[in-house]
Amino acid sequence: MNNKDNLISDYKSNRGFYEAFTGKVKDLIVTILEEAGVRQHTVVCRTKAVESLQHKIEKSDKEYSGYDEITDLSGVRIICLSQLQAKRVAEVVRHNFDVIDKLSVDKIEILDADRFGYLSLHYVAKINQDRIKLPEYSKYKDLLCEIQIRTLLQHAWAEIEHDLGYKAEVAIPKQIRRRFYRLAGLLELGDDEFDKIINEASNYSRKIDEEISKSPEKIGIDIVSLRLFIKKSVDVARIDQKIATGSNCKIFNDKIDKFDRNALLARLKVLRIGTIDELEKNLKENEKLIIESAKIWLKGIEPGSLIVEGVSISYLTNLLAIRSKDSEQIKQFGLRSGVQVDKIDDWTKRMIRAAKILFPDDKII
Repeated sequence: MNNKDNLISDYKSNRGFYEAFTGKVKDLIVTILEEAGVRQHTVVCRTKAVESLQHKIEKSDKEYSGYDEITDLSGVRIICLSQLQAKRVAEVVRHNFDVIDKLSVDKIEILDADRFGYLSLHYVAKINQDRIKLPEYSKYKDLLCEIQIRTLLQHAWAEIEHDLGYKAEVAIPKQIRRRFYRLAGLLELGDDEFDKIINEASNYSRKIDEEISKSPEKIGIDIVSLRLFIKKSVDVARIDQKIATGSNCKIFNDKIDKFDRNALLARLKVLRIGTIDELEKNLKENEKLIIESAKIWLKGIEPGSLIVEGVSISYLTNLLAIRSKDSEQIKQFGLRSGVQVDKIDDWTKRMIRAAKILFPDDKII
């Protein structure tokens, strides 16, 4: 049995150990990114199949003396939404792993301008010395893992390229090579534009944050201004708390918030409430009725249930809708603001019942 056969045979026996190591690295990456407050789209991992290792060793001219010369037995891939996000992920990985630079590859740097390919970062790394002292990591000392960091568009390119079997430029039929060049350029431009959009959105959010209290009449309502208003408004906080107290509920914040603000934006648009100033005035003018309507809607709710920050605005929109005292208008409000067609009749009936309680002297047509 030669050395290649020994390596393959030994790997068959120890692959389970490498699988455990791969999973450990993936879990660690997910944890450190979460702790650093760095978002990512997906983290996936794989441990090299025995057949894949055998193919790698047999086709190589290199004589491998041990596993330390094979850097991709364990692999973790981090897919990010943007290049900015990918750079932040790379910083966190470098801070928490011992990256072996001479074995790592930044394809952004090595790819010529007129060559096709996906641009991604491949680190070869070990668990760092501080963490390797811990019992749960000590058995993985000196094991190597390939950590790939790429954007979603780069990943799309790589998957298509892999599926077509074009691993090198010479493999591409000449008649479609130009299309590959064009596509690579479009994807790179797409990543650049996403970064610009993210930067612009961040700048807009900072601007709105500074102006929302000073000039609410100048601030239009969108997903950013609505979120900031809910966070900063003393009126929203006060009315939300009264609703929670009146129904024995608790308020939870954005960290676990499943509230669909897009639906709320649609309601405000239908009601023609277009600025933060208009929204604020409506909340103050209708505070008592908002709290009363919330009691109707939350009647029978289990004590201790959670309600979202900004729920007062949702009940305000319901209140303004039923003030029309016209069942057809109420129904149309529901449809235009996102209520599903198969649920609209029941929703309209609930709204009319609430209207009769809140405005007992008025006739609902």
